[in-house]
Amino acid sequence: MIRVLVTDGQERASLAVTRSLGAWTEVHVMADRKGSLSGVSRWAVREHLVPDALADSDGFNESLKNVVQEYAIDVIFPMTDRTCVCLLPIRDELPDVTIVAPDFKVYSQLSDKAQLIDIASRHGIAAPAGARVSSLSEALHQSEKICWPVVLKPLTSVSTDLNSGPVQSPAVRIVSDPEALAKAWAETKCSEVLIQRYVEGWGEGVFVLRVQGRTCAIFAHRRLREKPPGGGVSVLRESVAVDGRVLSRLEALLDEVDFEGVAMAEFRTDGSEYWLMEFNVRFWGSLQLAIDAGVDFPRLALEAFRSSSVVGEKASGFRLGVRSRWLLGDLDHALALARGRVDTKGRRGLVAALRVLFLPTGPGCRWEVLRVSDFRPFWAEVKLWLAAALRRAPSAD
Repeated sequence: MIRVLVTDGQERASLAVTRSLGAWTEVHVMADRKGSLSGVSRWAVREHLVPDALADSDGFNESLKNVVQEYAIDVIFPMTDRTCVCLLPIRDELPDVTIVAPDFKVYSQLSDKAQLIDIASRHGIAAPAGARVSSLSEALHQSEKICWPVVLKPLTSVSTDLNSGPVQSPAVRIVSDPEALAKAWAETKCSEVLIQRYVEGWGEGVFVLRVQGRTCAIFAHRRLREKPPGGGVSVLRESVAVDGRVLSRLEALLDEVDFEGVAMAEFRTDGSEYWLMEFNVRFWGSLQLAIDAGVDFPRLALEAFRSSSVVGEKASGFRLGVRSRWLLGDLDHALALARGRVDTKGRRGLVAALRVLFLPTGPGCRWEVLRVSDFRPFWAEVKLWLAAALRRAPSAD
């Protein structure tokens, strides 16, 4: 039996991989705390506690090597940017292990938002107007040129500091005036960022598996609700048809850099034009939706990376209109609306929150984490959610 190691057991995508592969492979899970979502799944053989990849990158890599050697791991699925930044540079130190990811050079090219825009423009993929800036004065100048509101983005999700190792970048910020920009700039603490025009519309993702220069699987979804409500992680999403024009341009981009692995291109669209927002060179948070709709990316990736020949036929057929709901994420979305946050359609307030909580989410909508056949991950998530809520709550006098 193939032995698989899934990193970042606390991530929902890691749980999706564990559930996908657990029935026919031996799945080991790595996590930096006991009782991770994937680690408590019925499909995980063992959970291995390791140091946090950002707090102790050397310790993380050493622990990973020990797990690989002791349990004769055949395949590693690196699930987050923090893990990729640590693991991919030492790929040559694990010569007998298949790592389901591109090489570090390609990963770095596509993870850098400024480099990505340059490559994308050569293939007719548009991005919101903007510029790379290194000072507040430059950021203010560019913001006035492209008009408010603007989006402040770190160049990468995880940066590499020569002295301290990998560092988590601050979140993307939407700002509407010079005062808000100055405050966001002070909190960002990055030497360079990307300033872009805020684009109206909704989010859509195009997902691909590429091996040996061929596209082995494709999928697409539309974001219906997000956390935070104005734009962020999807909490309710629906499978949609892949736009052939977007896919062909995306494939040309991936051909240029000789990409192999799984990736998600995130777009903003108004129904006619598409603007590239970012590129995730790894598995994505809503992976379970693709599996539920009929494209089992983890299994296809394992087969393609382990086989001497690529998957013969492109896995392009999937069910349209399938919905997936991250229940606790959607609850956070509703609470934010009740507190006055505005969603992408301008809705806010208690009535909007109640509509989220009590109106049907559509026929056949499946809950992402909560599964009757594998209940423990949901219970683990609830305990973490409650603990986080208690930390956020104001202390009593």
